[in-house]
Amino acid sequence: SAMAEEDSSFDLGQEQEGTGGTVRAALLLIDFQQAFTVGYWAQSFGAGPQVADIERAGRGVSTLLRSGRVPAGTPVLCTKCYLDGDNDEPYLAELEPVLREFPCVHKPTMDVTLNRRFWEWLREQAQVGVGLLVIGGCTTTSCVRVSSQQIARQLRERGLEGRMRVVVDLSICGARSDNYRKDADEDSVLVRTYGRAFCMGKSAVDLAVVQMRQGGV
Repeated sequence: SAMAEEDSSFDLGQEQEGTGGTVRAALLLIDFQQAFTVGYWAQSFGAGPQVADIERAGRGVSTLLRSGRVPAGTPVLCTKCYLDGDNDEPYLAELEPVLREFPCVHKPTMDVTLNRRFWEWLREQAQVGVGLLVIGGCTTTSCVRVSSQQIARQLRERGLEGRMRVVVDLSICGARSDNYRKDADEDSVLVRTYGRAFCMGKSAVDLAVVQMRQGGV
């Protein structure tokens, strides 16, 4: 399992330790939609500074895809979630020209594995030798957290965990600014899940990372 740190994006073309060479990677980009920067979801949390980290992640994806660091032919799949607002569905403006070139599946919930087309795509990647699935998206504490763990779990259930690793690249993931506050001990859901002592001094993002690591990501 692996988790790329927030200040250093995962190199999709780098040699992977212990593999004896370069592992072919695929990229899954979750829900880089305007809903999370200017749409209904963003407005419900006040938008502005609350979504600055999601905007940063979007810029990171734009930079990555234009940098030449993604090897030619790298499979890329985007996801979108079902939303009602007029401005919710489109990709972030700076990503629209780039992401519209790639296939996209819709998530019925926070879990992308519930869409059969996702597994058809992932199975195709495994069959052509992809050994690494790199995930970025928004938000870190919800769809990225849930989808990455479900992918890792279902790879294990299918006996494929030895053939494909799941990595979340935090440099291209974003969350609301409130979810970086070190006050998880004040959130009843998080306290119920982890215990108050473990939540002390941690943020919701910190705990999402803990949960993903525990889930084999």
